[in-house]
Amino acid sequence: MLAMHYRYVLPADYDMGIIRRRIQERGAQLDDHPGLAFKAWLSADRGAGRLPTPCNAYAPFYVWQEADAMSRFLTSPAIDGLARSFGWPAVMWWQVWSSMSGALAESVCASVEHVPVAPWTDLGGLREQEIATAGRMAAQGALASIVALDASRWSLVRMQLWPELRPDLASQQRQLIRRRPRLHRPPHPFSLRKPPCHWFASPCVAANPPTTSPPCATASIAR
Repeated sequence: MLAMHYRYVLPADYDMGIIRRRIQERGAQLDDHPGLAFKAWLSADRGAGRLPTPCNAYAPFYVWQEADAMSRFLTSPAIDGLARSFGWPAVMWWQVWSSMSGALAESVCASVEHVPVAPWTDLGGLREQEIATAGRMAAQGALASIVALDASRWSLVRMQLWPELRPDLASQQRQLIRRRPRLHRPPHPFSLRKPPCHWFASPCVAANPPTTSPPCATASIAR
């Protein structure tokens, strides 16, 4: 499985209602996309005030069952439409190490965290630690927990969905934003330990990308 993420930083005076309408109107378009295990409609609204965020952003997060599915999406008209609306995306992707889910419909907040991996790290040991951490997050109330590795930049991404607002979790590496009402749930939990299934969440989430990643596009903003 592969996790995928792109992020557009929007102007400070951008009308975030445009993003909310985009999520509401287009949220169901990928429901039956072959090979898509998960999509979270991610955005951050600096004017909302209920969770800390330094900027307005639109930053969807995906999990794909296999590389061909991600490739088909990236070469589809959907990406062309995205680029025409917001500019050319800088797409990040990771190999999924662990994923767990629970009562997703109850989530109201999500967190995304980027963590560097030091040279000569015992990757097998790190993977086991991260799987254990994901389990602890679930025990602490996370309704979904994903951890994945980018071996080209040697960084991890961690994503959780929470049943309540968690401003206490905000940090330089981690951001939090409210979930929007739209939520699609599969019949079975999304887990690497079970057969692949489809579930869709549409939280408003913002993530700080790793410092080594290319800057996100800000041109050609749709109005």
